[in-house]
Amino acid sequence: MEPIEPGKNAFRRWSALLGALGLSVGVTFLNGSLALWFSSLLFSALLSSSCLSLPYAWRALSTLSLTSLWLLVSSVLPLDLPFYEKLLPWGLVVLSGGLAFRATYRASRRSRLVVALGALLVLISAALSGQFALFSHVGTDWKSWAPLADLCVLLLLLLLSSLAFMGASSTGGGGYTSVAVLVWFALHHALHLGIAHARSQAEGLSLLRCFGAWTRRHAGFCDAATTGHVAYRLTVPLVAALAALAFFHLLAVAKSASRRKASAAKAGLRESEDGA
Repeated sequence: MEPIEPGKNAFRRWSALLGALGLSVGVTFLNGSLALWFSSLLFSALLSSSCLSLPYAWRALSTLSLTSLWLLVSSVLPLDLPFYEKLLPWGLVVLSGGLAFRATYRASRRSRLVVALGALLVLISAALSGQFALFSHVGTDWKSWAPLADLCVLLLLLLLSSLAFMGASSTGGGGYTSVAVLVWFALHHALHLGIAHARSQAEGLSLLRCFGAWTRRHAGFCDAATTGHVAYRLTVPLVAALAALAFFHLLAVAKSASRRKASAAKAGLRESEDGA
């Protein structure tokens, strides 16, 4: 028997937890930047919605709308992010949500199409990044080989995602791979922050100065662009996780609606046959 509203209570708890974490990041880096004010307000809304008793579909729709708005706004901000970094969160949201949907509804053809779309977006993002060129020149310094290891893990996750195309007798490990994709995304941004911090230390600076009161004391180093960049890399994994959860639940809502429609059609056909 397929579930009607899978993970209803867990979705609410995760929304509260991730919303609180995102709000704490926004407050920590709050330095008058309009973008950080917007991010804090958005996470405040997500945290508030988790305290309300909303219908299943409305919670998923509101969460996906707010997180999509965050991703859209962040993509137009002057954060000096290349296009592939802006595309990657969307691909991972679709991939992670599709894998969770595939694990819950094993026989669904739609779940396999969603997984294929998400994997394609992630592959396009990886190709545009130019990181495949790292295979030709790998140094001994960790800042040289760590991005290559990061790319290899992503390719491994995409390979595991292909198990979603197995038969309906297996989940294809979709649930585990869905979580692993989001964990990789968080570690991916943590790696980029670590590399940026190491480079700033080599210049006699430190990204740690961008936290809270340090921002006000060292405004000469932590300008709005630097602070926004650090805050973005800390926050976007939380937004992607919330968006993937909401996307999965919206797919479940659509599945339940199509199932009710099919049941109603069968009932109508049965009644017409009985009448004849």
